[in-house]
Amino acid sequence: MVDSITLIVAGLGGGLATVLGFLLAIPLGLARFPGRGLLLSAVEAWRGMPSVVIGLLVLGVAAPARPPGLLVLAAAQAMLATPLVAALAARALARSRGAYGQALYLTGIGVVHRGWLLAGACRTALARACVAGFARALGTAGAVLVLGGRTLAAQIAVAPPGDRATLALGLALAGASLVLSGLVMLLAEGEA
Repeated sequence: MVDSITLIVAGLGGGLATVLGFLLAIPLGLARFPGRGLLLSAVEAWRGMPSVVIGLLVLGVAAPARPPGLLVLAAAQAMLATPLVAALAARALARSRGAYGQALYLTGIGVVHRGWLLAGACRTALARACVAGFARALGTAGAVLVLGGRTLAAQIAVAPPGDRATLALGLALAGASLVLSGLVMLLAEGEA
């Protein structure tokens, strides 16, 4: 059973992912600028980033500061969920811009007001992006619970703060995951 700490951490991770994802999605979905395609590709690649790589990134940033374990877990969950939220929200905003953008532009209203109206037109899809971010964050915690058989609070209490053997194994897994992800992406591009 999911405990309240798990829900709180997943809520923090999902909330942070929603904020960061929407901040990425607004320019990606509503604007045209040089490098937009490259940024969209980076967000899509980030979606496929292995979770062990995200864990090592968060550990590398958080280890010197030694923040509380719950904040580190929420940050890792947010990093895993942000690209999902950004991609879903950017697609919804782009569809809205395609359907209504020209008509709103011709009315002469300002850019911010126009963006607000376009976001309102796809509010259901944006709400789905928020729910998907929370589900991704909760799913990460759920995988730990199912595999470890303990609550998230117990996982935090017994987890070592990053000993050398765990770090070495994590680096090895991250390297292997990145190589495999790169191969899969190359194969997928070759078929397209």
